Amino acid sequence: MLLTEAKNLHMEHLEDELINSGQAGQVAITEYLKGILDLLQGTGTPSKLTVKWDGAPAIICGTNPQNGRFFIGTKSVFAQRSKAAYTPAQIRSFYEGGLGDKMENAFIYLKRLGIKQVLQGDLLFDDDIKQSTGDSITFQPNTIVYKVDKGTDLYNQVARARLGIAFHTTYVGDTLANMDAQFGADISGLKKTNDVWVDDATIKNISGTVTLNKQEELEIRTAIKILGTSKVSPNVWSAMASNTEFINSFKIFVNSQIKKGVGVTKPTDIIDQFATFYRARKEKELQGLKQDRAKQMRIQQIKNQLQFLSDNKIGLVSVLNMYNLTIKVKNIILYKLKNIQQIGTFKKTETGLQVTDPEGFVAINAGGNAVKLVDRLAFSRTNLTTQKNWVK
Repeated sequence: MLLTEAKNLHMEHLEDELINSGQAGQVAITEYLKGILDLLQGTGTPSKLTVKWDGAPAIICGTNPQNGRFFIGTKSVFAQRSKAAYTPAQIRSFYEGGLGDKMENAFIYLKRLGIKQVLQGDLLFDDDIKQSTGDSITFQPNTIVYKVDKGTDLYNQVARARLGIAFHTTYVGDTLANMDAQFGADISGLKKTNDVWVDDATIKNISGTVTLNKQEELEIRTAIKILGTSKVSPNVWSAMASNTEFINSFKIFVNSQIKKGVGVTKPTDIIDQFATFYRARKEKELQGLKQDRAKQMRIQQIKNQLQFLSDNKIGLVSVLNMYNLTIKVKNIILYKLKNIQQIGTFKKTETGLQVTDPEGFVAINAGGNAVKLVDRLAFSRTNLTTQKNWVK
């Protein structure tokens, strides 16, 4: 079953639901975790899980319902001035450099699939990055190196293919501009060709593969109970909801912490560290302003945010305690899920390939909303600091 959601331009981390949506996010996280627990145990109303392939670039392609023609592009195909390309020449006019090379190559092979709908997928490999070592095939589309060992049907499929892609989202609507996303992609109707290896990212069967021990189950159930009953003043939730500057800046701050390998630690310390980070960032912006009115507005913005942190510190500590608890239980789940992929995952080091976990997973709840489950200190830090082998 495909689940409808707003246009899939960006997917948030599970724990960030608290920052983005406040009390509604608290409820959503609880429901996601209940659904994942049901999935792991084969009971109740399970969430749907898909593998989050570490592919790049993201490709949107298929048949434009307005003209019946095959097109390809990035997420900019949905822009007011759409960059949906119907010919190699158009690809070159819209996309430059390495991205243009990949788009032009993908256009040739993906057109052969006879895609009737509009799909989004992550490019996994082409001839430029697929390498054979004799006993295996490796490819590194983004941060993670994928490895397929010889002697399997999967190896033979990948060896024959000129391009690999994982489709994960379907778009529906009468025009590209008004399309909505459905999390999931039905690839059963695509034409078969040895030139393209296609995956739909859905975890087909998890029963008997992932088993929670009693301690792990207890920790998840306890977290669900705490997250479902923790109280934060309605005034704090309201203040957060109306403060988009805080929401956006705090997530930037978290990424900066992850990039340093720190993450979110003790909530009281984090609030003080965020205040320092925010002041420094805005004061740097202030230096580039020339007009007095703009400078005064930025100074007032700094004062307002620091006052917000001071006025709501007790409530924010409670929110961040839930934030940390969500990360803890998410990582328990990721630990159990990491071995279900057929393809090995590695990262490049100075001494060779080192085993690493998959990028993560996407959880889709009964309402059709989706969040990503990623070990941010492991994968996101590497992703934020690794040079890509393609140009956006």
